[in-house]
Formats: sequence, C-alpha cells, structure tokens
Amino acid sequence: MQHLDLKTFIPEKVDSAVILLHGFGADGDDMAWLAPCFASAFPTTAFYCPTAPEPVPDYPMGRQWFSLTEELQRLASANLSDFDDMCFSMMTKAKPAVRLIKDLMDEIESTHHIGQDKIVLAGFSQGGQLALQTGMSLAPAVAGIISFSGVIGLLEKDEIKSKPPILMTHGTDDATLPFAAHKATVAVLKSIGADVTDIVLKGEGHTISDEAIAAATAFLQKHLQR
Repeated sequence: MQHLDLKTFIPEKVDSAVILLHGFGADGDDMAWLAPCFASAFPTTAFYCPTAPEPVPDYPMGRQWFSLTEELQRLASANLSDFDDMCFSMMTKAKPAVRLIKDLMDEIESTHHIGQDKIVLAGFSQGGQLALQTGMSLAPAVAGIISFSGVIGLLEKDEIKSKPPILMTHGTDDATLPFAAHKATVAVLKSIGADVTDIVLKGEGHTISDEAIAAATAFLQKHLQR
C-alpha cells in the first residue's frame, strides 16, 4: 500500500474527519489553509491534506492525481461537445488515485475508530473530481462530498455504490474549467438521483471564495454533525 505525504490537523479528541484534496499542479499545503477556516466550528474533526504522488511534467514542484494536460486544454477552449468523452478519460485515469484515497480512509477509520459515515471528502478542481468519484464508489456512504470547481461525467452504474449529499461550488467566470462544464456536471449528478446543493459564485474564477467556504461550513454542520 502506498502511503501519501500528508499535512494534518488533528485535535485531541476526534469523532469525524475531512479529507481535502488539492488540484492539478498543487500539493497538500495548497489545501491546508482551509483547515483553520473550519476548525473553530468543528473542534473534534481531523483534517487530512494529502499530496498526490505523481509529479506534473516540466513542473516537478507540482503534483497531479492523474495526467490532465490534454483535457485541460480541451476544457479551457469551452468546447464541451465531447464533454462525456473527456470526463470518461479523466475518470479512467483517476482510478489509481481513487484507490489511494480509499486506503487513506481505511487508515483514518482505524486510527480514530470512526466509520466512513463520519468522513467528508472535499477537493478543489482535479481534487473535486477525485472526491466525487471516490465518494460515490463507497458503501456505506460517506457523510458528504464537497467539490470546489470540480467536474465529473456519468459514472458506470456498477461504480455507483452510494449517493451521499454533495455540495458543488463554481465560479461563473472560471477560465480553467468553464462554468458550462459545471452545469453539465450538476445535470449528470441530478440525473442519477444525487442530492446536490449547487452554489453558483457570480463573477468568481477558478478559486475557493469566501462564499464557497461559508457554503462548505454550512454543509459540514448539516451532514457531519448529524
């Protein structure tokens, strides 16, 4: 089993956990700033920020959960005529990373003696896709999934093991993953009966804004503290 480099924030008493998955070209530190944003409201929640093991070509300081260069170019063009094919390609390449996150969850559950119904998967951009893909492939269901500026296509029926509550946030002015891709993702999720909360960030780009953090805090209060 491959162990991921981790940035962690672990209180003395733990009854739940949030895994924060970074985007393409970043690392665990890039998501670690979110933990203090949530910690005061969730004093018994552990936060795990793993770093993807695969370096980005020509940018060794950056990490990727899977190769994304071709798909990023196509998505940035805002030509979504082959959106399903692009998403299928990304989801296929993400499968080894899904396994890594499942292994990390097993470690968290064993360490803190909690079930996966007390774990939220959250991610930004590529990490958002990974959170969605991993979360819906698990049974029993995780407490919830948060995707900041992430997209996903239609999962195969045999890959959908649960439909946990999902929070999606996306900026209308996102030049990396166009807002149209977000709308297509929400439509896909709703078509399979997923419980989706859709937060549209007007005028925002490819980012996690204050509004997105507020929405995520409310989502965690509803689904992690039940």
